[in-house]
Amino acid sequence: MINGVTQLVVLIAPDKLTAYRDLLDEPHLHPFTELKNLIAQQPKLLPDMPKAIEAAIRSGQPDVYLPDDTHWGASGQEIVADTVIAFLE
Repeated sequence: MINGVTQLVVLIAPDKLTAYRDLLDEPHLHPFTELKNLIAQQPKLLPDMPKAIEAAIRSGQPDVYLPDDTHWGASGQEIVADTVIAFLE
């Protein structure tokens, strides 16, 4: 809380390559990312989007990202919304 009423929330979306990194067969394609460390340093500002999105991908949930695009699909948008709601509660 900044003023006791308004809460600042910073959303950093993991890119598609980062989200799917554990499923990549080619180690040289694994992106270097400090996103999880940044979230760990600022847990009151940053919801853990990578954790929620990666869990959905690992579980086989379809449409997290669009198949031929880097944008979230319908379920990806729902995951993000649910994560933000849980973060604010």
